[in-house]
Amino acid sequence: MTEIKRKPLAPEEKVVLVALADACNWSLTARVPVEAVCARFRKDKRGMVKDVLEELRRRGYAWFAKGTWYISREGLAEAEKSLKPT
Repeated sequence: MTEIKRKPLAPEEKVVLVALADACNWSLTARVPVEAVCARFRKDKRGMVKDVLEELRRRGYAWFAKGTWYISREGLAEAEKSLKPT
């Protein structure tokens, strides 16, 4: 299967993706409310987190269903890659 070329994630997208993975306990089957992701950020940044989650959903790194968020395989791989030292 060929891999889809994606543009690199912005730093704030990487941070939110790692926060989503952490909220999901690095599991593909866990679903969490947006508050669980936002709770990992300062109160003045929580609006930005919701906007970035929507962007990640459009790009295929996260999914939203029935009021909860969960991370895709690509999102989990990208979050793990973001944490590795270069």
